[in-house]
Amino acid sequence: MEPIHKFNNGDGATLCHKCNIVIAEELIDDFYCNKCGIDPILVCNDCSEKRGAEIPEGHIATFYQGICGICNQNKTLLKPEIMEKHEID
Repeated sequence: MEPIHKFNNGDGATLCHKCNIVIAEELIDDFYCNKCGIDPILVCNDCSEKRGAEIPEGHIATFYQGICGICNQNKTLLKPEIMEKHEID
């Protein structure tokens, strides 16, 4: 994933990957504004698998429909969550 850089009359700006607001009126390597950077990033299964992610034993995942925080496509997203071992036995 690359930072979103836009040019307006030759001046560069960096946009948030999630909400598209201007993060800085210069070209920087950040991906998210302060608000979006605090929120957990939901990713699609494809992006998760490409990065070698797995849901560890004793964990579950909640699924959402929305925009992937990595590929920016509208897909089914997952957010791993911790569960107590006895809840899944």
